[in-house]
Amino acid sequence: MATETTRDPARAAHRGGFRAWVARHRDSLEGYAFVLPFLVAYILFLIYPFGRGVWIAMHDWNLLAVVFNPDAKQMIGFENFREMLWGRGLAWDLPFHRDRLALEKRADQQPRAHQGHRRGAGDGCRRG
Repeated sequence: MATETTRDPARAAHRGGFRAWVARHRDSLEGYAFVLPFLVAYILFLIYPFGRGVWIAMHDWNLLAVVFNPDAKQMIGFENFREMLWGRGLAWDLPFHRDRLALEKRADQQPRAHQGHRRGAGDGCRRG
């Protein structure tokens, strides 16, 4: 008659039970238990708020309208980011910088008239 180990080796390996499995993996389980509070706090206070902020930024969001009607928001994708980075009237708009730099360069190239007074006079410095 065949023994149980030859009929079903997977069942024979499982015979040790849960306690045997815990004994074999005790170091790993202790490590996971040690890291688990950090992972929960990391997800709860960093990952979730970051993801929620990106989700909110991808909607046309009117806070008062959404309070009374949660369906009042509209998904607009990256339109808010495009408007923020490349919208009109921004200080870092390329034509604005190009014109400003050209004016500064032109002003630096113009010769300055001789002031005719000693160094430090007229610039708010008082010497005793």
